[in-house]
Amino acid sequence: MAAVGGLPKHLLERLVLFVHDELVFEVPEAEAEQTMKEVEEIMLRTGAWLLEPWGVPVESEGAISESWKH
Repeated sequence: MAAVGGLPKHLLERLVLFVHDELVFEVPEAEAEQTMKEVEEIMLRTGAWLLEPWGVPVESEGAISESWKH
């Protein structure tokens, strides 16, 4: 939820679903790779801010799919 609050407006407008630590966006295919990289960076930055003070490692993984079921 903290990462969602840190999303810029152009990404919030594309967010169709979020559950716990998973975010699903609908974007044109031409924008998919750049959007995934941008969201991964935001997730890593937010996770580091929340968890690294306690020594918890932070990872982020993105995927591009035709279906949210990926």
